Amino acid sequence: MVIDARGATGVNRFADRVNSVAILAESCDELTIADILSGLAASLFRDHDRDVRPFIYEQLDRLHGAQVMH
Repeated sequence: MVIDARGATGVNRFADRVNSVAILAESCDELTIADILSGLAASLFRDHDRDVRPFIYEQLDRLHGAQVMH
């Protein structure tokens, strides 16, 4: 899915998915995960004119680290 996050349409679709997972994480009391995901989605909604894939991968690494520490 990250590969498809190119151009305004692709990035917005990916951000919608990330936001949905953030809401699900919050409903399961995974607040750290929800915070990282909602921040990622908000950043993507604001900045979708460049190649955001490196940023997405960086945030997914951060998310994985938070999940492992949990």
